[in-house]
Amino acid sequence: MTALAIYNSLIEEDITDGKIICGTGTINVDGKVGAIGGIEQKIVTAQLNNVEVFFVDEYDYEAAKAKYDEIKADFQLISVAEFADIIAALRGDTDE
Repeated sequence: MTALAIYNSLIEEDITDGKIICGTGTINVDGKVGAIGGIEQKIVTAQLNNVEVFFVDEYDYEAAKAKYDEIKADFQLISVAEFADIIAALRGDTDE
C-alpha cells in the first residue's frame, strides 16, 4: 500500500477515487507481489474498519477468501500477482 500511495502522489488523478483501500503482501523491484502472514486477521480488521477494497497476494488469496466468506465481508477482495494488477483493478481494467 506504500507503493500505491507513492504512485498515487506522482500522478495527477487520484487513482484511489477516495476509496478506503488496504492490502497485504511484499513487493519486489520487478513489481511482483509476494506472500505475507496473518491474512485471516487482516481480513477481519478490514471489515471492522469499513474498507472498500482489499488487495491480497495470490499466495494468500484462498485463506483470505475463506475468512472473507466466513465473516460475510462486504468489501471487494482482489487477488494480485503484480503491482500493475492493482493499478488495473483501480482503473476498472479487470474482471474481479
